[in-house]
Amino acid sequence: MNQSIVSVIENNFTFTGGAHGSAGINGLNFYISPNYKLDFKDLFSYEDSQIVLEFISEYCFQELRTIYNEWMQTSEEEIKIQNKSMFWENSLDPDWENFDNFLISNENISFIFNQYQVSSYAFGMHIIDIPFKEFFKLNIEITVLSTLKEKLK
Repeated sequence: MNQSIVSVIENNFTFTGGAHGSAGINGLNFYISPNYKLDFKDLFSYEDSQIVLEFISEYCFQELRTIYNEWMQTSEEEIKIQNKSMFWENSLDPDWENFDNFLISNENISFIFNQYQVSSYAFGMHIIDIPFKEFFKLNIEITVLSTLKEKLK
C-alpha cells in the first residue's frame, strides 16, 4: 500500500468432509513503523465508537440488502418491509466483532463478510467498500482517520 501501512489478504480453505468446503479471507492490516497490527477500533476515538458502529452497521446492511435483492429479484413490496433480521441474528449489530475483518486502501475501508457470517453459504462472501469521505461526514473526531488518510497518499 505504502511505506507506513500494509494491508494483506490471507486466504483460507477448510474441507471437513461435508457437501462442500468453506473458503474465506482475512484482512490483516499493519503499521510498519512501529510494527503492530492495526485493529479497526484503533482508527476512532472511544467516545465516537457508537456513532461509527451505527453508521457502519447501517451502511453495510444497505449494501448487502441491495446485493441480496438483486440476487433474489425481490418484489418492491417485500423490499419495503425488510430490516436487519433478513440476515443472521446479530450479524450486523453495531459491535466491533462484526466488523473486525477489513482492509484499508487509498480511498476505502473494505469490510469482509465471509460465507455464513451474515447469511447462508449460497449468499457467498461479500466485501463492502466504505469510502473515507463517508466517515468524514460523521460528526466525530477524525484525527486518527485523517492521519491514516495522509499516510496513504
